[in-house]
Amino acid sequence: MARTTSTNRNSPVRTLGYEYFINKNSSDNPAVTIGLALSISPRQYQPSSSERLEVILQACIVTSPKPGQPITLATWNNPFQSLGNRSYTNITCTSNPSKAITVWPETHWPKYGPRELNVREFWDFVPIHPGTTLQIKHEVPKAKIDAVKLEKGEKYKISLTDLGLGTSWWMYGTPEDDWVKDKKFMRWTSRGVEGEKRHRLDNVDTLGEPAEDQMWDDSEEWFMGEDPEKLALVMENEDAEFEVI
Repeated sequence: MARTTSTNRNSPVRTLGYEYFINKNSSDNPAVTIGLALSISPRQYQPSSSERLEVILQACIVTSPKPGQPITLATWNNPFQSLGNRSYTNITCTSNPSKAITVWPETHWPKYGPRELNVREFWDFVPIHPGTTLQIKHEVPKAKIDAVKLEKGEKYKISLTDLGLGTSWWMYGTPEDDWVKDKKFMRWTSRGVEGEKRHRLDNVDTLGEPAEDQMWDDSEEWFMGEDPEKLALVMENEDAEFEVI
């Protein structure tokens, strides 16, 4: 990945929480740092063409205490998921900021509560491998583009926001590794897996747990992943621009 000088490397970690849609927590010393760079394709866009306009997110591992292992993270409500979850700005005309291709919000943020014990069933995950660059392409809907009268010579810019700079769940390795491929995924808490089980069973009334036959099964194996505050997403190139031709 072509890397620009980062002005955000020392920014606080942003962590997404399910209880209030978004929580912002910070760590002065994250264990893992993932660098993000933004681009757009094509750089010169003709509205009458059938060519897709795509926002491209690139991610690589910058620092890790386990440099030989991949890092897998949940995409829920961060830039890996979609254009429409507030992780990106609208695509704004640089000469006329009141003119913009609106990409968010597509929908309200989903709210996953205590009933969703196994987040592996609800979230998507992406692995980032050491020494490689993960590339995610988000297509800008043609209907959104056509809703704005683009004029030749105009330039439009999209940026990453700080609303999605975090993850709700992450791990060293990948979900398909032999040691974890058959396990269910639990949200991280400082109580640990067994402590969280006891907490939920002791607080059924207040947590609104499922019926008894949907509660913990001792035969099931659970994995909690790592503390979300210990992973930082940092913007190394936070803007991308295209010109109308």
